[in-house]
Amino acid sequence: MSLTCVMIKVNKKIHDAVVRFSPSFYNRAYKSFKRGDPRDVIEMMNIAETDSQVFGCLNGRRAGFQRQFTLTHESRADDAARVTRIIKKLGPRKLFKAIQVAVLKKFSVIDFEWEIVDGWQVPVSFKPLPHKYFKFVDDELRLDFGKTTREIEDTALVCLSDEIPVLLPVLRDYILKTFGLEGWASFLERFGEGIILGSYPPGAGDPIKEELNTAVNTVASSSRGTKPDNTDIEIVESARSTGDYDKFNDVCDTGIAITILGHANAVKQSKGLQVGENNSTYNAKRDIILDDIYYIEPYMQQLVDMIWTRNIGSADSPEFVIDKKDPVSISDTLEIIESYASLGGEVDPSEYARLGLNIPESQKPLKREQIPGGF
Repeated sequence: MSLTCVMIKVNKKIHDAVVRFSPSFYNRAYKSFKRGDPRDVIEMMNIAETDSQVFGCLNGRRAGFQRQFTLTHESRADDAARVTRIIKKLGPRKLFKAIQVAVLKKFSVIDFEWEIVDGWQVPVSFKPLPHKYFKFVDDELRLDFGKTTREIEDTALVCLSDEIPVLLPVLRDYILKTFGLEGWASFLERFGEGIILGSYPPGAGDPIKEELNTAVNTVASSSRGTKPDNTDIEIVESARSTGDYDKFNDVCDTGIAITILGHANAVKQSKGLQVGENNSTYNAKRDIILDDIYYIEPYMQQLVDMIWTRNIGSADSPEFVIDKKDPVSISDTLEIIESYASLGGEVDPSEYARLGLNIPESQKPLKREQIPGGF
């Protein structure tokens, strides 16, 4: 038996913002953002995410906090294990990402669909609500219904950040890169190719001028043609180098990488990589990864508290913790195993199974002296 709980109602009449990537529009959008209406700025952020550099850096940063989690409770381990299963079924990877959006864009509202399953009220799905449905009123985030606003139901996670949104400074570099490219294309169109100039003697009549103009257009389109007597056609080559834009583009991409990942390796080191090569240069710095993890944990704890309170009724809910240890490489793992075995310890075969080896169930724990030459 299951009973569906109604999800949050929003104002469907609110349309997506229409934005322009220009310095003047950005300034107006930023002023609106400071006044509590973030729609224009956040829509600009959404579009900026389609840029390959921005997208790659964001993927690298999100990968940093996709780690294992634990739920522990001193006296009700079975119930804590049940909540763990509920969260795993819900999809923690996507949920972590949805929460971390608030770090990128100031806030994130995540709505859950609750059902009664096997006697428990549990969230069976979730949906991050679009930012356009919300606005700040006296520093409080509320549902926007035009002339009025409404409180957000307590069945949702309302994730807020009091720091500068990560994608706000990224917008500056994205706008510079986008409009720099447009300006560079315009320059190439006007000056990148040879400029063809026609000249005629003073006092020349309209027929000669028209014939010369036709000749200039012919040369411009096909590089060959004829011209009237006593007239000249001169091709003036552009002296401006067209290679400078790559440096300008790198400056913008560097700013994007430093803002999102904490370093510029995504620009400086990735140029030597081959297609399909493992690109660790898009990994975020450890302190940024930890910042994201420490931001996500309290909101996941809120969800655990909601599940626990609805079903157990006690405020003493399990503690939600995300693994913060650095990942250990295969070579480091083998070195640790060998060091342990050299001290006389027995190595559980599962330690090798974690490295990708197929271990038979009949395999007994290993000791160093059991294998000639050790491990």
